[in-house]
Amino acid sequence: MLTKGEDHLKHTHLLAIDRAHIWHPYTQMKDYSQEDHLLIVQGEGPYLFDHEGNRYYDMTGSWWTTVWGHNHPSLIEAIHHQLHELDHVLFAGCTHPPATRLVESLTKVLHPSLSRFFFSDDGSTAVEVALKMAYQYHKNRGDRERELFIHLKDSYHGDTSGCMSVGGIDIYFSHYRGLMVKTIEVLPPIRKYTSQPPPFTESGGDERVLTQGLIRIEETIHALWKNLAGVIVEPLLMGAAGMQVYSRKYLTRLRELTKEYGILLIFDEVVTGCGRTGRMWAYEHADIVPDILIAAKGITGGMLPLALTITTDEIYYAFYDDYAKGKTFFHGHSYTANPIACAVAHANIELLLQTRILETAQKTWEAFHQELLSWEGIPWVGDVRFIGCVGAVDVVREKRDEGEVLFSPELRIGRRIAKKARQYGLLLRPLGDTIYWLFRLNATEKEVREVVHKTFRAIEETVWEVQHTDAL
Repeated sequence: MLTKGEDHLKHTHLLAIDRAHIWHPYTQMKDYSQEDHLLIVQGEGPYLFDHEGNRYYDMTGSWWTTVWGHNHPSLIEAIHHQLHELDHVLFAGCTHPPATRLVESLTKVLHPSLSRFFFSDDGSTAVEVALKMAYQYHKNRGDRERELFIHLKDSYHGDTSGCMSVGGIDIYFSHYRGLMVKTIEVLPPIRKYTSQPPPFTESGGDERVLTQGLIRIEETIHALWKNLAGVIVEPLLMGAAGMQVYSRKYLTRLRELTKEYGILLIFDEVVTGCGRTGRMWAYEHADIVPDILIAAKGITGGMLPLALTITTDEIYYAFYDDYAKGKTFFHGHSYTANPIACAVAHANIELLLQTRILETAQKTWEAFHQELLSWEGIPWVGDVRFIGCVGAVDVVREKRDEGEVLFSPELRIGRRIAKKARQYGLLLRPLGDTIYWLFRLNATEKEVREVVHKTFRAIEETVWEVQHTDAL
């Protein structure tokens, strides 16, 4: 057993290796030229612990993956059991019990029309599968003009080339335009793109926001439908855009339009799936069903990488033919349907069903939403929004009659708030100057209120410090 001094040397060595060799994702590494990354050594329930024993409430859900917090005993047991049975096997020409059990569980929580399951590794690969599937679907049916996809501005669907092509966040993707295929971008139905935006409501704003969004998508589809293979959206909640919430009525009308013109509707539920919005899947809020649904992140409870592209018999049978016809879907990954990942995903879905957590947690989310609504009227609070266990607030310099005055980007208010929040035991990762919360489904009302109150203090102190020490 290491002594305290030896333990310190070990951690110092690990941090030195990190700084000397590791390139972290979505990180300007120069930011860490004079500071270390947080060295996390343990997770338990909603908490993460660093090498010095400091405890942090994981408000990122470890990049939006955890469903029950960390190290849930039922999920750990599923992994342990499967390790003694089968670690891995190719999924072409072979199958295995964990994959079939997982699919059987998923059929209990999906609309019956979503009946065909294609396995992959993460959200990006599952989206890539969906785009290729939709593209080839039309080709296999003899409709070779349908090669375009519509996506929403500020959308995020992953980082591979196809995913970037349907991504709408310039700061992430502008460097790689030469690698992308042509797609059509439409402004989403969110208050950010509405003149004189109305106050937030749980339905995603008022009819003005919805109407303007629908006009844009309807005009685009009416003009281009002959060339459209699919429309891809993050249903109800646009994550990387700043946890932007929009109306379910938009999805209803989008379903009508895509059906009318024979366009495939793709729902990226990488973030919204597995209960995040208060329902198992976001599409349930609109009482519609997409042609293709993408699931990842929370599918394993945040334990292991796994993703699924789930579709209909109609799409499946467009590929079902004699081999010589060339209609096979040529796509796959080395770790497709890894048995250990499938086993923990099956345990996660069964846990969601057995605990009825989506019903019992409603009171907690109502309390969460009321806490956020109480922030309205505070000078540095811009737009507030929420759905299910997810909420967000834009931090602004001030509010005036003509609109919000933002902080200068050079001040990096969001990053300052995240550093301040660590003093209160919170691990945040803001989206610009947007602070968001993504709670585990089994969070208690007490911990939700505590986290929100501590976040308030961190923001308030940071804004005060900036206003009194920086030139605005």
